[in-house]
Amino acid sequence: MSEKREKKPYWPGHRERLRQRAEADGFDALRPFEVIELLLGYAVPRMDMSEAARSLITAFGSVDGVLRADRAQLTAVEGITPGMADCLLTTSELLMAYTGVKQESQTRIWRFQDLLDFLKPRWRSVPAPQVRVVYADYDDRVLCFMKLSDTLDISDHLCSRELMENALALEARYVYIIAFVGLEPLELYPGELETIRALSLALNTIDVQLMDFVLAGETGFLSLCREGMLDAERQTPAAERLRERYLGEGEDDDDGYSPIFEGQPGTV
Repeated sequence: MSEKREKKPYWPGHRERLRQRAEADGFDALRPFEVIELLLGYAVPRMDMSEAARSLITAFGSVDGVLRADRAQLTAVEGITPGMADCLLTTSELLMAYTGVKQESQTRIWRFQDLLDFLKPRWRSVPAPQVRVVYADYDDRVLCFMKLSDTLDISDHLCSRELMENALALEARYVYIIAFVGLEPLELYPGELETIRALSLALNTIDVQLMDFVLAGETGFLSLCREGMLDAERQTPAAERLRERYLGEGEDDDDGYSPIFEGQPGTV
């Protein structure tokens, strides 16, 4: 009696076909549940995600609805694990942050004033306290402006991991960390400078430069780069040239301690 051949699962080939269709014709060529199915495939690479994707579309009505749902709403759908929810949340945040930048002409951050100019139209929509990151590419073009933490404490190792993972995913070269402190004083917490320097060194291992860490509040801003507090991480001639260009040394710059923007962060 001949042995029965083990039936191979269909979904690996199906997932590859979805990916090829998306690459060839864009996501518009996929049905809504197929878009979610393809995204979930990165979270759970060895399982069929079709049923979970259909359940999510049924629950939230559209791809946009799924990507705007929070973690509790996602995991409330039958079959959706915390890992799947986290994958969708990360994807959603990246897409929305990327789209928010792309809706305007891509800004280039050459100098500190360029960073402030980029922040001005976004200032009042950021609820303080919050830490955000500006990622820029090799041509100094802004790639993404996304949240790193809902508090001012970035000592958690998850912040470091998320910072590096996003930099790699975006193929970023330069990073600017902005701590929106609201009414809090423009001061670092004890040990915070060591944490920032550790983040800078960690980014250097993946060839990404932490250009500045800025405290931004209702009363003004404090740039650690301008204060010379990041100089310990800038030992190479190339890094020093970047610093000089960013600071615009030799040009007329404002003193940096007047209020930056009108109104408190997070207010309308």
